[in-house]
Amino acid sequence: MRHLYLYIIILFSLTAGESVAQKFSARLDNIRYYYDDEGEFPVKVNVCFAVTGCKPRSLIFVAKYAENITYRAQVKNYDSSHVYYTFRTAMNMSTTIDLALEDKNGIRSSFYTVTALPTPENVIKKTNQ
Repeated sequence: MRHLYLYIIILFSLTAGESVAQKFSARLDNIRYYYDDEGEFPVKVNVCFAVTGCKPRSLIFVAKYAENITYRAQVKNYDSSHVYYTFRTAMNMSTTIDLALEDKNGIRSSFYTVTALPTPENVIKKTNQ
């Protein structure tokens, strides 16, 4: 009987460990603007999310734009604990997008409403060398 209790305790601890390891979280970390003077939309908006509990390269972005347009895209830009969503816009042009991340099991983070407004004060000028 004692072995049965020990077995149950071990089973519960293993199950709890697996569920914690599989759950990921994402939070909006920062938004940066880069001006590179390319075409009609010369500002690249770089939205950075800090992620834990997953491999960043395995995540998918879910983006909701105005007029109920939903876009899904595999994460392409990442490092060990961050993923980056990028899009282009014009100087002094406000763009609003709702972003979430989804793992390979279909578990989705909260949606974050991102309003990007690049201005001369907050844009980082890229130099082409």
